[in-house]
This record gives sequence, C-alpha cells and structure tokens, in this order.
Amino acid sequence: MRNDWNETFRNMFRIGTPECAIFFGAAAMVLALLFLTIGFWRTLLVAALVAAGAFIGGVGNKKDWFRGVINRLFPPKRNVTYKAEEPETKDEKEQENK
Repeated sequence: MRNDWNETFRNMFRIGTPECAIFFGAAAMVLALLFLTIGFWRTLLVAALVAAGAFIGGVGNKKDWFRGVINRLFPPKRNVTYKAEEPETKDEKEQENK
C-alpha cells in the first residue's frame, strides 16, 4: 500500500502521466477560484506567502543557499596581482625599432 502511494506521488510531477494531469488540473482550478473570489493582487500575495512557506520548510541550510544565490548574482572578486614591468632602456627600444 505504501509503495502505491509513493509511486502515485512520484507520478504527480512526471509530465504526461494521468496523476500529473489531475494534480495540475486541481491546482489550476484552485488558482482560478482564488482569482474569482479574492482578486488578482490578493491571489498573488497568497502565492508569494505559500512560496515563502515552502522555502522555509524545504531548504535545509538557508544561510548557504542565500550565499550561493548572492554569489551567482554578484560573483566575488578575484584577487589579481600584477607584476611590475621593468622599464625598457634606450638600447632595447632602438633594437626593437630596427
């Protein structure tokens, strides 16, 4: 019985399976009812709060996750050391021009 539920849950997110169609159809119906009853902006607020709750519950190490996002958006600067070039002498310049 438990394996059946696990398989059903996995199929809910596999594109092309009947479970996926039922799940996303139900989610779309709930979204449409929210649009009709409370309006667009309030529905958007509900969706943002649900996403924040899913993030808080789903991400184990939030500090590392935020650090990774910030590093992808603003890559850390690399330490570059420049070597001082030796000044050329008059003799070297003359040889290059010949």
